[in-house]
Amino acid sequence: MEFRCRECHYCFTPRAEDFSDDIIKCPRCADKLKPPKLMEVELSSAYKAGIQGQDLVVTKRWFNWLSVILSGIFNLIWVPGSILAFIGSISSGGGCVTPLTVLPFVLTSFFLVYHFFALLFNITETRVNNDSIVIRCYPLPCFRTRVIAADDIEQIYCEQKIDNDPESGRNIRYELKAVLNSGMKIFIDSFAELAEARAMEIFIEKRLGIKDREVDGECLC
Repeated sequence: MEFRCRECHYCFTPRAEDFSDDIIKCPRCADKLKPPKLMEVELSSAYKAGIQGQDLVVTKRWFNWLSVILSGIFNLIWVPGSILAFIGSISSGGGCVTPLTVLPFVLTSFFLVYHFFALLFNITETRVNNDSIVIRCYPLPCFRTRVIAADDIEQIYCEQKIDNDPESGRNIRYELKAVLNSGMKIFIDSFAELAEARAMEIFIEKRLGIKDREVDGECLC
């Protein structure tokens, strides 16, 4: 991303050493300027957008109070019950309930505990540079790091998804996807608001120099 110094009008691409507390320093005259807004709209508090070296980076925290509380309560009920059932099946020495029949519940307990801590600590990072889009999550592994080569990307677009939950009702989300030259579509991220998904779409397309065009199934409004 190129900046023009307001003092000496020198055009430059900031290096890592030119940044300090979100302030960019001109390498020619040392004048300080604030970078323009990276996004067309303000993202929710779960997201952070910034520049790291030559990369544009957006991070999203998985943390959500309601999800963490519900997951914690369910874990407090399910996990001890599964462990006690497993111990009881071993000590019973046979019968209808065996360790093998209880094992799926114990394995589910491990997954639920993992999911709880992932909600607490995990972050999904989307890093965009001239060569690629890199999507990874940390500190707990969830999916393998996805690398999408910039030359393989034909278009970025948003798609609306509607889930009908009997308890919470209709849930609408907006998925950001990349269309490759081969026609394959790759999931990038999911947003609760269309404006956020569209802002991220513009953010990536500008960085990669992709001219926006409509894609079949794209949600525009």
